[in-house]
Amino acid sequence: MITNEFVANERGITAWKVDGEVLESEEITAMLFQYIKMLAEKQAEATIRETVITVPSWFTYDQRLMIKDAAEALAGLSVL
Repeated sequence: MITNEFVANERGITAWKVDGEVLESEEITAMLFQYIKMLAEKQAEATIRETVITVPSWFTYDQRLMIKDAAEALAGLSVL
């Protein structure tokens, strides 16, 4: 059985604890980007390197940066 709960990481930011492993929101977002990239490459039958990402206008600068970092550093995409 998979167990999960919300916890505070070492920076005091909310994270998810899944079966003993603590995953931060950047990691979860990067996993989603990697999965979406895989689906897009399968559909296009080509390599996907660049992307355009939109976020709600009420996102803060830090939230926007987190999304961009998750796409670029963790999922290997170039954000245009």
